[in-house]
Amino acid sequence: MICPFCGTHIDDGLTVCPACHASLGAAAHAPKSERHYCASCGALIPDGATTCPSCGMPLTSEDSIMMHPLSLDGEEGSDESQQADAMPRIVSAIPNVEGPFSVTSANERMPRRRVFIFAFVAALAVVGGSTLAITQPWNPQAYSTKATEQADTSKAGYPGEVSKLSGQDKGISVKSAADIDAETFQTLSDAYTQMADLRTKLGDSEARLRSDLEAETVNGDIDPSAQSDDLTSGYDDAKQNASDVAAIVDSLKSLDSDSGTYADQVQNIQSLAGWLESWAEDISSSYNRATTGYVRVDAILSPLTNDADDNGTSTFQSQFDQNYASWQPQEKQSD
Repeated sequence: MICPFCGTHIDDGLTVCPACHASLGAAAHAPKSERHYCASCGALIPDGATTCPSCGMPLTSEDSIMMHPLSLDGEEGSDESQQADAMPRIVSAIPNVEGPFSVTSANERMPRRRVFIFAFVAALAVVGGSTLAITQPWNPQAYSTKATEQADTSKAGYPGEVSKLSGQDKGISVKSAADIDAETFQTLSDAYTQMADLRTKLGDSEARLRSDLEAETVNGDIDPSAQSDDLTSGYDDAKQNASDVAAIVDSLKSLDSDSGTYADQVQNIQSLAGWLESWAEDISSSYNRATTGYVRVDAILSPLTNDADDNGTSTFQSQFDQNYASWQPQEKQSD
């Protein structure tokens, strides 16, 4: 037979269409009569209607299609292929009956209630189980970063005894404070003795410069073309003296006075060396002027006279002479 709702060929005797799930119980008992269908849309036209209730097209007797009564059991009418050709679209006037498989059934539009309940319970179990596994409320110390055992601090900060350096200095003995103080005293004594000799050389160099200038001066000027070899030789000696004093100054800068034993004496010897160095630079500058074209004696000697006292003596020389004897290094015992 043919389903009056969707036009599907189905087996005889079915009460529910397997294609559209429509109930065929009411349609099976529908009275047999001649039916008119719209030629435009194929909808069933009630008797006496002038327009199609489905598409609204006006109807005439020629526009409607009359179908002979059909039995749902296929006893009357043409064969099934002729029925399908004569009825391209069938819309039943019998209202659909709500059922568990109806297209308008609530069970068809959304999942059933028990599906929602099952999904909710499953999600709650997964989230709750994950939370418990991460937080572990039964073990409060699971994620604690605090030490659980007290550390032994009885020797904290105790370096022990070190007799030799480790690493790349392995095999080198560590100097004691007494050894360092002994080296400091020796360096001070050597510098003190050397400065006495340099003091004499600087005095002789300045006196030689003044003597050579006086010998070549005429009316307060000297003739550059008549400058003797004595000035050139004296300039070389002055530069050598300045270099020797600078070497003493450098050696004193490297002294280790951290122990405090010779701190005052180191400062005194460094002051003596500084005065000699300044005096030597003044003498060397004056010699340089005398050998590079200066003709006036006062201009040549200006580096020395600018640092001289009222008696014409270099202030650096005077300070050295006043303190040299009293600042002689004295050996001390290390603390």
